Amino acid sequence: MSDVLQVNPRVNLDLRVAEALVEQLRAGRWAPGDRLPPENELAAMLGVSRPSVREGLRRLQTQGLVRVEHGRGAFVLEPRAVQLLPAPVLSLIFSSPARAAEVHEARLALELGLTELAAQRATEEDLACMRAVLEQARALIEGGDPAAHEQELFELGFDFHLALAAAAHSPLLTSLYELLVEPLYRTVERPHATAGNPREDLDFHVAIVDAIERGDIAAALRAAREHVVRTAQLGP
Repeated sequence: MSDVLQVNPRVNLDLRVAEALVEQLRAGRWAPGDRLPPENELAAMLGVSRPSVREGLRRLQTQGLVRVEHGRGAFVLEPRAVQLLPAPVLSLIFSSPARAAEVHEARLALELGLTELAAQRATEEDLACMRAVLEQARALIEGGDPAAHEQELFELGFDFHLALAAAAHSPLLTSLYELLVEPLYRTVERPHATAGNPREDLDFHVAIVDAIERGDIAAALRAAREHVVRTAQLGP
């Protein structure tokens, strides 16, 4: 592998540095836990100054891709899949009405797979985490007008699905799910959140957790499928 990294000359230097380093992370040049080369070596590889390298590394640290330790250097962190994909590409995919059916289809496949694994692998801690999210949602729904808490309920719904994915204890599938669901929530489902019924969503979530706790895979899958299909019907 060449020691010369390619940078985009059309953008400012620190962004060029960040983009070039992210490309190398995507390519697997440095693995999580690895220490990046010193600033002077990176500067030589990129053909930029050390201050530009320093600013580029700060960008990566802000994105959660590296940890910079004074006197020791920059260390690669375990990334979430969504961090390594270009935001404009994700936005185009998930905001396109023509792709809405495909996105929901992919989400359904992942959600069912994760739900089945969660029904087999969820720990007491996982169940407690999911139920804590549900109790927060229940308090908002039963405490007054749910419409007044639309944003909080939306975020709690997102949190529930991430907790469900974590309960599957399958890091790769969870990473793929985060990659799909977070942009989906932000670009497709968020504008249509008011079309949903918070109480219905809560009932679906409770049914899923109850079935997972019983180890009833069929019931968990049935509730998850109905929930995702219902969500797709409310979308664009």
